[in-house]
Amino acid sequence: MGAIVKEVKESGEFSEVIRLGKKEARSHGHRWVEEEHILFALLSNETNPATQALGEEVRTGFLEELESWLYDRCKVRRRIELGPTFYQLISAAKCQVVSWREDAFWPEHFLLAVLHRPDTQLRINLRTLIRRRWGVEGFHQIRERLNDSLRQRSTQLAQAS
Repeated sequence: MGAIVKEVKESGEFSEVIRLGKKEARSHGHRWVEEEHILFALLSNETNPATQALGEEVRTGFLEELESWLYDRCKVRRRIELGPTFYQLISAAKCQVVSWREDAFWPEHFLLAVLHRPDTQLRINLRTLIRRRWGVEGFHQIRERLNDSLRQRSTQLAQAS
């Protein structure tokens, strides 16, 4: 029997993050928009609830790692497209949305997918950064803060309905 997949829409907030990620990729001369561009765009916005959930020290640590990662990538000027690892992360994040029984895809879902799937070098680097600076307990606290931020969003949306 095939799995039933619920249609999940991007929140306007996450659509804006994607737009800024494309801009970031273009500024580095990269052809593909990958997770590092989206993460950089998301973490550069200090007012985003997902970014605030991480905390300032984690946010700046991630940004430092991403800056060096982006500058090490090759420069190819072509049309900007969303890359395959980005789509894999989006699929993983959408599974989280469905498991939470939500309708919208928020930046927190994307960050949680990044933290849960250490299957690319960038994600391994970020997890290592977290564990080196804040330990295993810090890693769990970061995930919990992101989950708390999502719970707050759900509560706010339910009250607005």
